Amino acid sequence: MEMCKLLRQSTQTAHAQVESLPFTQAMARGDLSREQYLRAISAILPLHQRLEVELAENPEVTPYRPEMARSADLIADIRFWGGTMVEEFHPAISEWAMRLNALADLHSSAWLGALYVVEGSRLGSLMMARPLAKALGVPCELGNGLDYHLTGASHRMPAWKSLCAQMDAMVPTEEAAQIAVQGALATFQIFHDLYASLTEEPSLMSI
Repeated sequence: MEMCKLLRQSTQTAHAQVESLPFTQAMARGDLSREQYLRAISAILPLHQRLEVELAENPEVTPYRPEMARSADLIADIRFWGGTMVEEFHPAISEWAMRLNALADLHSSAWLGALYVVEGSRLGSLMMARPLAKALGVPCELGNGLDYHLTGASHRMPAWKSLCAQMDAMVPTEEAAQIAVQGALATFQIFHDLYASLTEEPSLMSI
């Protein structure tokens, strides 16, 4: 089964809705202040931390490897921009986690769908690095507050193709595939909700 193809086709609308948000568009243009960018990376840190814990605790479920973790890069970037680690996080993250765990009770492939979203986001993230560096007044290099976007840049596409090949080999049934799609949709929604909250945009349609 071509799992990555199914996930891409099934999540096109949700993906487009995330990319069309005013805040996401501003990041892509590099039209953000340092304060706004700090808010954005601080908002998504707890999501990555929560997902990385779940993936690490279920190694048989997905092709996730510890080096895929992005929370350490986010922490480094937050500190670079003068932010602090806070315990509070958007309530939608808890709702997302409950949704994913409920789906995983039906089939563990729900986490495969979530991994597809966060790893796929690396491709678009890399495209944001240069305009963001220009807007924020830093070199477009590691160690300048943009590690979230730049880490692993040199081998990002081969790594993505390898991950898709592994995903294609891990979902044997139609039921499992559809649960993976639901996991991906839920993860696109949480990214939408987090970025929308930065500009008070309405939430993504229910899934």
